Amino acid sequence: MANVHVCVVVAVITLFSFIQIGAGIRCYICQSNLDRHCDDPFNASFTTRSNWGETPYFLTQDCSSLTTPTTFSSSMKAVCRKQVQIIYDKRTVARSCSWQHVDEPVGKCPQAPVASHIKVEFCETCDHDGCNSAPGSIDINVATQIFSLVPAIFAVKWALF
Repeated sequence: MANVHVCVVVAVITLFSFIQIGAGIRCYICQSNLDRHCDDPFNASFTTRSNWGETPYFLTQDCSSLTTPTTFSSSMKAVCRKQVQIIYDKRTVARSCSWQHVDEPVGKCPQAPVASHIKVEFCETCDHDGCNSAPGSIDINVATQIFSLVPAIFAVKWALF
């Protein structure tokens, strides 16, 4: 009987790991041509000293607060974006909020026309808080969900045998 209870608890925890809360996504917003700390390697935990003690240098921005009539639509979702560009032979890293169609998967950015003096070296979108801090990212939510299945499988196997 205890084995069944363990299976139920593990199954419920596994199911909850797949639920995503509907709060707005929070992204880092900066440009390395304006702030050298925005460049790679990016240190999201970097702090600065002030009269009030150590404070975070980089804060995340709630992307839903940046919506406009053209970006706010039930068919659009906010995502974080990291883009590396060469502008007039100077490498620039930009971290920002962006919007894409809800059916469009996160990952590589859709190609968009750019001026002749700009070359896009890297562009990626992601959909969890602070995800545009990484040099290249795997979706943490997907990784968490995959790893949460491992104990569930062992619990079921243990309960059945």
